[in-house]
Amino acid sequence: IFAEWFILGTQDKLYNETYKYANQSGISVLDYPLAMAIRDVFANNKDFSEIENTLNIEDRDFKSPNDLVTFVDNHDIPRLLTLNNNQDRLNEATAFVLTSRGIPIVYYGDEQYLHNDTDGGKDPYNRVWMSSYDTNTTGYKMVRRLAELRQANDALAYGTMQSCFITPNIFVFERHFANDTVLVAINKNEKTSSSISTLTPSLAAGIYKD
Repeated sequence: IFAEWFILGTQDKLYNETYKYANQSGISVLDYPLAMAIRDVFANNKDFSEIENTLNIEDRDFKSPNDLVTFVDNHDIPRLLTLNNNQDRLNEATAFVLTSRGIPIVYYGDEQYLHNDTDGGKDPYNRVWMSSYDTNTTGYKMVRRLAELRQANDALAYGTMQSCFITPNIFVFERHFANDTVLVAINKNEKTSSSISTLTPSLAAGIYKD
């Protein structure tokens, strides 16, 4: 059970009421502040620090941040592909939601790259019907594999989240729970790879194969 408070971020005047409600009722809420930060970073090319700052604020204010319901798209806002028609960015944003703290929602059609940009993609154009379904899209395959990983590795469902390395275009973080650890690296730079020499994860040194 979760509630929906449509707020624009941690600076929204209703933000304080949101975490008070969640903390006092025991009912979690849709994580709109994180969604707004995710959309800003992946659609509007803002720095990853915006996501990290939002996570830090919410981890401070919410008693159970792992119970927050996270998402990229939903029925009230234009789809990410309407804001930035780049499938790689949607894949990256979805991968972040499925591996970061919280209970992830994948909005129907995102794995199919569904979007209708009429009237800026606002309701009802963010809720259009799917005329077909393809299980061979990169989005579908990624969601399936990461969902299976969440079931197999408790660090993704229950673990703490710690930033290991961050630049405007790169975010490396670690999830840890008991004996389970997951290290996640996302690079949203379109053409440039990066060498990371200052990474200090808790994973033991070695070679890890998929």
